Amino acid sequence: MNGRTTVAASRERSADEPSLPTNRTVVDVSEMATSEVAAYARASEDREVYLERKGGRTLLVAAP
Repeated sequence: MNGRTTVAASRERSADEPSLPTNRTVVDVSEMATSEVAAYARASEDREVYLERKGGRTLLVAAP
């Protein structure tokens, strides 16, 4: 990732138990180049990684 890219990662909360994190890392990749998204996904090599669309944003999700 280069200097122009800002990655905002957050831990989501469980819908059933809002006080408990789901241990998923969620990163907004809407403004990233495809190569940067691929590099970020490769860095999560031991986790399941997939894309989600929410509210017009593209999110890269890494689940345990």
